[in-house]
Amino acid sequence: MTDNVQLGTLRLDLFSGPSTPSDWVQLSIETLATLAEAVLDASKDLLRTIRYLLNDSGLGFQATYRRHQTGLTIRASILPSDARDSTWKRIGGRGAIKERANHLRKLFWHLRSGWDGEGEYLMTRTAADLQKMPELYMAIPSPPEPNFELEPGITYTDREVRSRLMYYEEPEGVKTIMYRYQFRTVAKMLQMETKPGRLIDTHFTAFEESGRQGTYYVDMAVGDIQRHPGWYDLPRGGILAEQMGTGKTLAVLSLILATLSTPPTPPPDAIDISPALSEHTVSTFPFQPYQRAREALGRPPATFGIPSLVHMCANVLSQTDALARKSGPIPPSAEKLLEQPLSYYVYPDIDPCTRRAKQQVQKKELKKVYLANTTLIVVPQILIEQWKLEIKKHLVPEALKLLEIGRGEVPSVETMMAHDIVLIDVLRFGQEETMHRLSKGLDQSEFTKARWKRIVLDEGHVAGTTTDAMRLAIALSIERRWIVSGTPTKHLQQGGEVDDKKSVKGAKTGQPQSLMWPKRDLEDAQRIGVMVGGFLAAQPFQSESNFNERITNLLRGKDGPRFGSVRRLKYIMDALMVKHAPTVIDKEASLPPSTITTEMLQFHPMQRITYNVLAALIASNVYTSNFSDPDYFLHPRNLASFKQVIQNLHLACFWYSAYDMGAAECLARTRKQLESNATLTDAGKVALQEAISHLEIALATPGWQEWMSNGVSIPYEAGVLPAIIRDGWSDSMDTAPELIDAKSLQHLRQLNEPGKSPVAIGQAGWDARASKHAEVFAQLEKIEQRAHREEQRRLKELDELDMNHDLESGSVKAAAHRPTSTKAFVRQSKTSGAKSPKSKLDERLDEAARNAAAAAQRIIRFDTPDRDPGPRPLPTLLKTKSRSSKLNFVVRSILESEPGDKYVIFGDIFELGHVSEALDLIDVKSCFAGTSVSAARRIEALREIEKPETKVILLDIKLGARGLNLVCANRMIFLAPVWNLDVQAQAIKRVHRIGQTKPTKVEILVTRGTFEEDIAERSSALRTENEEKIYSRAMIENPSFVYPEDEGTYTFPIRFVPPDQVQTSPTASSPDISPATPVTSADKLEFPPVIVSPSSGRRGLYDDAPGQFVITAKRPLDEAMVDMKPGPAVSLAMPKKKKARVAFA
Repeated sequence: MTDNVQLGTLRLDLFSGPSTPSDWVQLSIETLATLAEAVLDASKDLLRTIRYLLNDSGLGFQATYRRHQTGLTIRASILPSDARDSTWKRIGGRGAIKERANHLRKLFWHLRSGWDGEGEYLMTRTAADLQKMPELYMAIPSPPEPNFELEPGITYTDREVRSRLMYYEEPEGVKTIMYRYQFRTVAKMLQMETKPGRLIDTHFTAFEESGRQGTYYVDMAVGDIQRHPGWYDLPRGGILAEQMGTGKTLAVLSLILATLSTPPTPPPDAIDISPALSEHTVSTFPFQPYQRAREALGRPPATFGIPSLVHMCANVLSQTDALARKSGPIPPSAEKLLEQPLSYYVYPDIDPCTRRAKQQVQKKELKKVYLANTTLIVVPQILIEQWKLEIKKHLVPEALKLLEIGRGEVPSVETMMAHDIVLIDVLRFGQEETMHRLSKGLDQSEFTKARWKRIVLDEGHVAGTTTDAMRLAIALSIERRWIVSGTPTKHLQQGGEVDDKKSVKGAKTGQPQSLMWPKRDLEDAQRIGVMVGGFLAAQPFQSESNFNERITNLLRGKDGPRFGSVRRLKYIMDALMVKHAPTVIDKEASLPPSTITTEMLQFHPMQRITYNVLAALIASNVYTSNFSDPDYFLHPRNLASFKQVIQNLHLACFWYSAYDMGAAECLARTRKQLESNATLTDAGKVALQEAISHLEIALATPGWQEWMSNGVSIPYEAGVLPAIIRDGWSDSMDTAPELIDAKSLQHLRQLNEPGKSPVAIGQAGWDARASKHAEVFAQLEKIEQRAHREEQRRLKELDELDMNHDLESGSVKAAAHRPTSTKAFVRQSKTSGAKSPKSKLDERLDEAARNAAAAAQRIIRFDTPDRDPGPRPLPTLLKTKSRSSKLNFVVRSILESEPGDKYVIFGDIFELGHVSEALDLIDVKSCFAGTSVSAARRIEALREIEKPETKVILLDIKLGARGLNLVCANRMIFLAPVWNLDVQAQAIKRVHRIGQTKPTKVEILVTRGTFEEDIAERSSALRTENEEKIYSRAMIENPSFVYPEDEGTYTFPIRFVPPDQVQTSPTASSPDISPATPVTSADKLEFPPVIVSPSSGRRGLYDDAPGQFVITAKRPLDEAMVDMKPGPAVSLAMPKKKKARVAFA
């Protein structure tokens, strides 16, 4: 029978059996009975299955056989359940159905693909079944050449649009010359919107027939076999996943332009709705759908007869061609009709048995929904300006009508419908969610009054069903949906943009690949489920949970994914994701070369000491707490301390200092433990001896301990300055007076005017340093009392463990408090109304600093107008270097760069604060964008970097910089290796993308001998979130010390005169320096709070309960805002931000 499906062949092994001719012979129940005794034990289960299937008359199972050397080869075929003569459904009882399914599953595990007995087992996992998420993502086919079937029914405008794409001509309104791959992308997106593909019922797995061409489908769960199972239309839209920097915004704009003529239609699967109506048609057309709408609205019947041909044609045009008025001459009477907005009505479910009075009430529930030929574009706020710039850059003026929605009320639906694009940020969009508005006593949003043509969610990897924005997006009636993201999931990389190193330090090699999917791949699959089942609302899922049930959950299992589940996921990804292979884009849109280098740097000796002290403090904690005591950093109660210690180690690779790190106390405690603790292992003894050695070196090094106690930032070398000035301004005057911080150097150059007295300048330094501490101690005791009360409350809540010895030892006391979050303090400084004691203290400290500076000016200005002021007390040019190797590298790189080069520097917020100070010193203008400042300030920074005078933009690595276009820059520096390679790839694509005209250079700074070196060598497979947690624990469990160091010889010059006195020509009295633009970044940046503590001026007074306060640098050049707040004890900072850190007792 031609309707039968040829499944494959079986092998039945026998001791002996009848010889048969070479031809195939029908296999019957009787033949099987004669073979029962001759079948080997291994084939008896198969024999029972064949017997059952032959006995099942409703199944239509047929078999033929012939003899081979050791048994029988059996050809199996079956009549599918959807065949015309099938009797599959004629079987009684659930038990019988279950038994049939079990035997069919057994059959498929024995089937071979060849029709003559050869081939692999049908259920053998092929290469396609062994793919995991990275392979599936990389294998997504690139869009084909544009090829549209120009059906006779399409409008002239649509025909023109398709012809343009097929001949690689930009859509009308696009002024940018597009790359060929961009045409294919737009054509693919247009095809997915207008003729979406189909998805076979996901319960079925496809198989190829054996011995002939043909495909059939099997539902293994119920044992059903069909040739044509049910299918679902894919959603009109998808996921635009082109790699970063390839012009996804231009593709979306081109798609909008290409479909301007196509208005949306009412939902095709809705049951009780009207067709598309205008005010004219609902009032005058006598046909039944319009009559029903009039009755529902309570309007009188139509008084006119059959509409004129002009009116009927106008009605058709209004529903099929929104640009009909621009396509050719239109009769005046029809033109007015084409201007009327379209809508449809959702009818209420009225019970015909209900009394007429109640039916009248129900009629009021009739809902009118406008058909809006408008695209909603929802983006992170930081990308709003970029979208506006991209529209201006790529499109001719007025090609699209744009409406931006800000903080105010959302305009009426009629106003929004009058625009082609409504641009809104994702947080503002979420405020329109129905339940959110109802909770505030507001009516439903204007967005709910229309069926929108399209929604585009830019940076759609953030799509989540739990946010208000996503709930609203899913709930709205929208015809076409798009997610735009170069990295649509958390772990997927762009087709090998980040190459794994073949040799991985510490990685296991030579082991067979596990079939079980790793956690990261399952997370990515689940993320796709959120997009496909949630936002895209693809059938048959229409929810994240349904997608998990039908797809993701089948991928889990110790033995790997269930058979066919990987193929189903691949089909969905291929059908809904649009992306080109990176090699295709590289070939068609060649960018200037980009080089990525890892710069291996060695610690400055002072840095190395600090890092090793931290490691010694950790080692002491680990080996003296028996790996389990409550004061152990990895104890569950010390999670906050653990995280802060890890951050401190990261910061120490750039610069770290903390008030009273407790090195001396730790040294005494460790020596005692080494002598008296009999439980220490040999490894523990060796580690503690090494820790003692580094603590001794630190305490014996001149300047280290004093700067840790008093220093506010990275020290710079200023030994050429007069001793009286160094003593006044250095925070390590007793042991290393040649060290002065950046902010003090800035103040000094402001004072370096002709005729100034070195004595007075030195005194000004004493006054300035005193102003940093004097008022602080007045409030310190109150802060410490509050902190002590908070500590007691916390310990009382955790009364299940005895922490008395912890309080006595102090081994984690300072580390146990997490710093107040940066973001909270930024908001507080902006929104606080009444002045708190902290803000009053801010004012007093600011006033003290100003008074000190003013007093110095009065003392110094002894000259009179008729008297020569004399020479400057200090040189006009100072050559210096910092005690941070990474900072010196950054400064050198910038100073030696080409004049037209611009830099993007990624780092931790506290590292960037130090970089900003250095840029101020060398007169390089910079701007800052990070999580600690408002979105408006971040947007302003992105504008600032475009200006010729701004050379550097400092970006918080936590911001990720997703979606930003920074092609104005061609240099990039990572201040540390980035664990998440997706974040790194995203960051690099900010500069190396379409529009870049210069070669780009990316430098990743790594400190030799530290954990950074190990991170830089790790492959992407070993940089998962879980691996990061494991590695962070290992940093505590196995602390290591660093020995390489390099003091360095490079010094850089800094201007040492006030900016208004920079000379443009050499004179006898001062060295020649080049004119420089005064740095203005200081009064634009807003850095996070710095946790600080009192300096050595009152050392010993609060040894038992060290306090701290927070400096929030919302700083003009000579101002600082100081917020008093309990936090972990660390060192004192002044006008510039410093890192949050933990000190160890």
